[in-house]
Amino acid sequence: MSDKFHGLTQAEADKRLKEDGLNEVPEPEYNFFKEFLSKLWNLSAWILEAALILECILGKWVQSLFVLLMLLFAAFNGASKKKQSRRVLNNISHKLTPTVSVERDGKWIKLDSKQLVKGDLISLKRGDVLAADVKIVDGNLACDESSITGESKPVKKAIDDTAFAGTTVVEGDGLAVVTATGKDSRSGKTINLINNSAAPGHLQQLLTKIIYYLCLLDGVLTLVIIIASFFKGGNFNTFINMLPFLAMMFIASIPVAMPSTFALSNSFEATRLSKEGVLTSDLTGIQDAANLNLLLLDKTGTITENKTAVAAWTDLSDLPDKDVLALAGAATDKRNAGIIDTAIDEYLVENNIPVMNAENFTPFTSDTGYSMADVAGHNVKLGSFKQLSLIDKHADEEISGINFKAGRSVAVLIDDKLAGVFILQDKVRTDSKAALAELKKRGVRPIMLTGDNQKTAAAVAEQVDLTGEVISIHDFNENTDINDLAGIADVLPED
Repeated sequence: MSDKFHGLTQAEADKRLKEDGLNEVPEPEYNFFKEFLSKLWNLSAWILEAALILECILGKWVQSLFVLLMLLFAAFNGASKKKQSRRVLNNISHKLTPTVSVERDGKWIKLDSKQLVKGDLISLKRGDVLAADVKIVDGNLACDESSITGESKPVKKAIDDTAFAGTTVVEGDGLAVVTATGKDSRSGKTINLINNSAAPGHLQQLLTKIIYYLCLLDGVLTLVIIIASFFKGGNFNTFINMLPFLAMMFIASIPVAMPSTFALSNSFEATRLSKEGVLTSDLTGIQDAANLNLLLLDKTGTITENKTAVAAWTDLSDLPDKDVLALAGAATDKRNAGIIDTAIDEYLVENNIPVMNAENFTPFTSDTGYSMADVAGHNVKLGSFKQLSLIDKHADEEISGINFKAGRSVAVLIDDKLAGVFILQDKVRTDSKAALAELKKRGVRPIMLTGDNQKTAAAVAEQVDLTGEVISIHDFNENTDINDLAGIADVLPED
């Protein structure tokens, strides 16, 4: 690490923390009283409130008390269940706050990531999850940006490049200066949009529509009854005497207790789901999930394990296949294994390939584009095909049968001659195929979304039996039939 870069003083950091706030995206503040009042401001509540006023005017105090209790129960139950859900979420989020290595007053300290401010100098190493947007000022590293782009291939970061909050360092190390925190970071802006969006649940929309039509029907019946009473010689006193009956007709015919029933039912379902490891932050999510017929799924971490594995191996040498693989394994980094090293090592173990120890080993660097090992009298290079093809000028003549677009390619050179090519893909979760089949059985059509290219996305879709075409997001338009798709590639969060 270079010592020509320096962080903030504690005094300056405190000043910026006071100006910009904590490095977090604040959730909308929950107010029980406000939530309680919101439950009293909807169509079914308005009908009860109108009936309550009418009963009070007519002096029907027992009926008034009954209607009031119904109103208060529905509002209190809905607000209390939401408060309970928020409390569980807050308890979990407080346990998940990571620490960051930061330089303050010339000393490196471990700091709660919420205390980061713009201008802080932080140290990054493999495995670190970035807590803020940063600019790289020293070192070379690669970040897994699948959490924000869906693209599983690590993105190289050189000096002056920006790395984003929520991404993970998978290769290298370095120093970086914080450029944006909290809601000003790239991921923070997305989270802020989600927090500030609100929509009624599917059942709530359906219930509102039912109540609306029942109100119209009751209004027509009321008008017919009033007109009929006047035709039979009724007068104003007759109309006044009919009001309690008309009010009870409205209350009896409209499902005013259904919102509270839904809230109670959903709270039971949320408790049951929590025991299965599913945390429900919004009770309307249960309603929406129960009415799905189309489900868009992020590939990385949902269908795949967010873990790279060897999908194909092509031996292009005259040596026995096992010997070539053993030599290739000697060129993987055992001390600071990256995702490619790990994928190849696991492939060798699965195929019972013996481990060979390198006599001399040179780790991968972004300058060379490959790692190198001297083993058993051979020089072995493992890395980018594009880079290694510059060494073996005849490499392009050997690869006609290899589908490079099916995934990431890693070439093996033995004594500077192309010996084989690995094709790497994200490893599909063992339960994905069965889970997707179960969804389809229940009438839900799953469609995969990914930042990967079209060929890679199509290969994953085929592995999990997603039927249909995989297209690029750039080819998606109003004429596209979503029911004909298995997946959409090249998707970014902005899309």
